[in-house]
Formats: sequence, C-alpha cells, structure tokens
Amino acid sequence: MSSNSYEQLLKDANQLEKKELFEQEVNLLDTFLCKNKGKLTSFFVDVYIRILYVLVHIVIDGIKLKHYSYDDLSNIFNKHFSISINLYKNNAEYLFYIGNLLYMSEVYIYYDINQIEKILNRAYIINNGILYKWGAINSKSKSKKSSCLLAQEILLMHDDVLINLKKKGLAGKYILDQLLTNSVKHK
Repeated sequence: MSSNSYEQLLKDANQLEKKELFEQEVNLLDTFLCKNKGKLTSFFVDVYIRILYVLVHIVIDGIKLKHYSYDDLSNIFNKHFSISINLYKNNAEYLFYIGNLLYMSEVYIYYDINQIEKILNRAYIINNGILYKWGAINSKSKSKKSSCLLAQEILLMHDDVLINLKKKGLAGKYILDQLLTNSVKHK
C-alpha cells in the first residue's frame, strides 16, 4: 500500500468521524484491515488505534448503528484487539494509546489495573518521550501530583505533542481531555 492511499484512508476516516458517521468509519477501517491482513506494517498502528477507540466510543456514548449490533461491534473489537496487541507489543505509540483505552474499554474486554499499568510502563520504557512518561506516571494512583505537573508541562510547552494528538481522531481527543482534566485535578 502506498503512503498516499494510506494517508487518504486516514483522511477519509477523519472526515467520517467529524461528521459522526461512526458506522461508515467502522466499516471503512474494518474492511481495510481485513483486506490487508497479510500485509501488516507499522503504518497500520494508527488504523488499529482509530478503530478500537471508535468502537469503544460508540458503546460508551450509547450510539445506535443501523447495521451493527453491540455483539457485532464487540466481535470486531476483539478481533482487531487480539491481532494488534500481539503485532505491536513493542510499539510505544500503540501501547500508550491502548493502555489508556483499556481504562474505559471494559464494555468489550477487561484488563486489570496492574496489567494496564504494565502496558503504559512498557510504552515509556520503549520511548521515554514526555507523553509516554505522563501515561506511565498517571497510571499509578500514588503519583497524581507528578502526573498533574507533567500534564501542565505538556499543555504549556509541547506544541508538537498537542499537534500530534489532534491528528489521532477520538484517540487524541480522549488523551487531550485526560491531560486537561489531569492538569487541574490534582493541584
């Protein structure tokens, strides 16, 4: 797959998401991932992150879809989660977003808090960037003040991180919301 067609896929998914056409977005991403199952590369990290966040968003917000039942969505989630968690177990970006997603994804899959903490710590071990550091620290209940200070630093001094989050669709929005909440919650 060329980078142009990959970029077009993400652009199309972004447009569907902005219009809240989640059913079409799920269909687009699921079809793409199923058709390209044998060709998985690092380019697919964003696609997996995007579809998993959209699926959780649909259930949490109680969005009714015309052609998918919640059981269908659960099957799609579990299929792509089980493939991607094995494929990207050494990818810091994937681990960071999935670790954060697992806090709210019990509608599909249950992960113990200690397992989530390990995932977020692994992301930070692989890539010690400030966002991954915040994820690892934020996952620890005893580190809320440190997490608050890091969130404030990211929001005030790291435009590059904020720009990247804004490109991630619902996943980036969720992390940005967590940063904003975290930055004032534990002063």
